[in-house]
Formats: sequence, C-alpha cells, structure tokens
Amino acid sequence: MPVASLLRDRFLTLLATGAGDLDWSALAALASRDAGEPSSLFAAK
Repeated sequence: MPVASLLRDRFLTLLATGAGDLDWSALAALASRDAGEPSSLFAAK
C-alpha cells in the first residue's frame, strides 16, 4: 500500500518537526516546504 506508506512517512515527519498536533492540512504545508516554498508552519523557533 504505497499511499499508506507515504502518509505514514509524512505524519512521522510532522511529529519530528513538532507539528504533530496539526490537522490534515499540515500535509499540504509540508509538501510546500519540501518544494522550497516559504512556510511559517516550519519556521525556526
């Protein structure tokens, strides 16, 4: 199940970056960050 593996990896990345408490829309923000677009969601603290 490639899609399930992809989602699992993305959610683990969110947990590792401290964004584990966000909803599904955080997946889109993560994809934007990976594409090189600026995002305040993952700003350095």
